Amino acid sequence: MTRTRDGRAVRNWPWSEWWLWAVAIFVVVAFSFPLLTYRVGRCVDYMEGYGESTCWVESPLGPEATWGLGIAAAIAGLYFAYRLVLALLSRRV
Repeated sequence: MTRTRDGRAVRNWPWSEWWLWAVAIFVVVAFSFPLLTYRVGRCVDYMEGYGESTCWVESPLGPEATWGLGIAAAIAGLYFAYRLVLALLSRRV
């Protein structure tokens, strides 16, 4: 909340609304969770029917992008959760 010149408290709409931050958290989770948990598997057979196959599972984004997205999503989620708590506490005042 901010104060006017005569001392009245004024809410900074929409930043003081709790639902805005709840929607922001939902968007971050809905966007990042599928990208972080999706995996692609590949197998290589040198000679089909003979010997061993080599298989691996990895993120389609690559390890660097997966880590970057995970860290960015965590930071954004924590910030939005902080703002959500502030918005809920400012409603009590």
